[in-house]
Amino acid sequence: MGNRVKSYFLHISSMIAPQKQEPCGVDMRKGWRGSLWVVAILVVLSFGVWAYYVSIYFKHIYTLTACSQGQIALIPKSLCRTYLYHFRGTKNDIDQINYDGSLFEIISGFEKEDQTKLLSFFIEKGVGINELNGRTGTSPLHEAVLDNNLEVTELLLTHGANPLVKDKKRSLTPLDLALQLKGRRGQPDRTAVIECLERTLQNYDTH
Repeated sequence: MGNRVKSYFLHISSMIAPQKQEPCGVDMRKGWRGSLWVVAILVVLSFGVWAYYVSIYFKHIYTLTACSQGQIALIPKSLCRTYLYHFRGTKNDIDQINYDGSLFEIISGFEKEDQTKLLSFFIEKGVGINELNGRTGTSPLHEAVLDNNLEVTELLLTHGANPLVKDKKRSLTPLDLALQLKGRRGQPDRTAVIECLERTLQNYDTH
């Protein structure tokens, strides 16, 4: 009876005892499980990067520039900026901006320190700085005046914007527009923008 009980307990012990470990106490199964987790994480990360790339690739140029300012949820603006400067500025992008004449809308959406870089980038790619907006009939310089944006006004003039360009609807130059708006009720003070345009026109007259 005693031997039978002893044999029974030995059998039970063998069933619940831990499996034989590899030399030095290393369980190779844990290593495999760890490797599988690493592979799974890498696959998920790779898929995420691919999804980001695809989502940006099909973005309209205006949406992409907005994304590069952090205005698109879930997509890091640094990723959009890298993609914009390295892979966009295509002929379709430039044709779209020229057709709409909406360069100001893009530039004004950027942070001040990035506006010069972006404007130079688009001009180098072939954007017309004096193209008229298909909807409003105004140039980027007109729109900068309407927005009372002195920084963008100066930036556009520095990069070759024509202060004598006229809009389609009323044949007003940017200075004409600024003077017309000056003093209207509810309008901001455009003195600085007007003085900037007048100085530029003086240089035009000189040359």
